[in-house]
Amino acid sequence: MKKSLCVIAMTGLFVLPLSLTSCASVEPAAPSVVPMPVGADRVNPKWLHFNCAMSDINFEQVKLCIQTQAALLPPLDKNKREYFGESYDPVKYLKCRMEDLEKSYVSNTACDRFRLRRVENPEYWPNPDVPKPKWPDAPNPPVYREGMTSEEYFKALCEKEAGEFIYKTVENVEGIYQIRPKNYINDSGTSSDVYVNDAPYVGSMGLGGYKDTIEFSFVRPGRYSFFENSITHHRQQYPVGKKTSQSNRDDSYFNNTSLGETIALYTGFDGNDYTSMRVKYSSHLQSRYGFTWREIKRDHDRDLEIAGSEFAVIDLQTGEVLAIKRGFARREQLSNAPRGIRIWAQLCPRPSQKHHILSFIEQVLKPVQR
Repeated sequence: MKKSLCVIAMTGLFVLPLSLTSCASVEPAAPSVVPMPVGADRVNPKWLHFNCAMSDINFEQVKLCIQTQAALLPPLDKNKREYFGESYDPVKYLKCRMEDLEKSYVSNTACDRFRLRRVENPEYWPNPDVPKPKWPDAPNPPVYREGMTSEEYFKALCEKEAGEFIYKTVENVEGIYQIRPKNYINDSGTSSDVYVNDAPYVGSMGLGGYKDTIEFSFVRPGRYSFFENSITHHRQQYPVGKKTSQSNRDDSYFNNTSLGETIALYTGFDGNDYTSMRVKYSSHLQSRYGFTWREIKRDHDRDLEIAGSEFAVIDLQTGEVLAIKRGFARREQLSNAPRGIRIWAQLCPRPSQKHHILSFIEQVLKPVQR
C-alpha cells in the first residue's frame, strides 16, 4: 500500500492515520521520507493528535509516536511547492524531535518548521447554480522586470496593481454572507512562512483569528442586522454540545442542526455582551450579497518574499463582482523581531484600522440606517 493512502485528514499540523497496521507496510522510503517504524500499529491516533506530547505514555511510546508521525509526512512535491513550508523535511523533523526528546523536551514547536503544510480555506457557495464570479486577469505585460529586488518589485506592484476598485454600490443592506472564511493559523511558524501562508494580506484584514469572531464586527448597532456563513465552518469553531463554563457564547452556538440546514445566521449582538449574539440555522440563505478572497500569483513573487491577495464583494444571485480590493504583503526581518524570524511586515494598501475590510465592505454594501 502506498503511504499516501494511510492519511485521511490533516488539521493544521496534525495528521491522523487511516490504519497504522496497514501503514506499517509501505513502499521503500524516498529521499527526505521517513520509513514507517515497526510497531506503528500500536500508536494510538490520540497520541498523534496531541503531537505525541502525552503525559500518560512512556518514553518508548513517545519515541514510537514521533517516528510514526514523521513517517506519515508526505515527500515534498516540487510541483506544488507552495503547499509545503520553506524548511519542510520529514527527516529533519524526526531528527529535531528525537534530539529534543533526549533532552526531555517532549513538545518543542521549534521543530514544526520542518513539517509545515498549507491549511486549506475552502469556499462555501450557497447557490451552486449561479455563475461563479470572474476575477480580473493578471496584467499583461507583467509588472516584474528581470533583476528586480524584492523591495523594487513590491513597490512596483503597489503602484500598478494594489488598491480598491468599486464598480457598484448597494443601499439598505440587511445582512451579508461569508463565502470563504479565513481559518485560524497557529503561531508555530505557519503565519510567517513564505509558502504555506496562502494570503498574508487577507490575514491582516481581520478575517481570521482564534474562534473566529468576525460576526461580532458585522452584527452590532449601526451595522448589519445579521451575518451568515456555512454550518460546516461554524461547526469547526463550535462543535455541538461542547460549550464550557468559560464560554462567552450563547447556547445557540452549540445547538444541534436539522437535516438540510446548511446556513448559520448570527443576529442580536448589542455591541457589548457576547452572549447577546444568537445563532439560527437554516436551509435557505437570506443574504443577497457576500464576500470572498483568493491568493493571486505573480511572476517570482514568493521567491522574492511577496504575496498577493484579492478580496471581492459578490452579488450571490448573479455572480457579479461589485468591488475588489487587491493588496500585497512583503516579508522582512524587523529590528525588534527574534533573529532569523521574517514576518509579513510591509502591506499595501496600508490598513488604517484593525478590521479595515469591514470599512471597505460598508462602502459597497451600505447597511440599513435605523
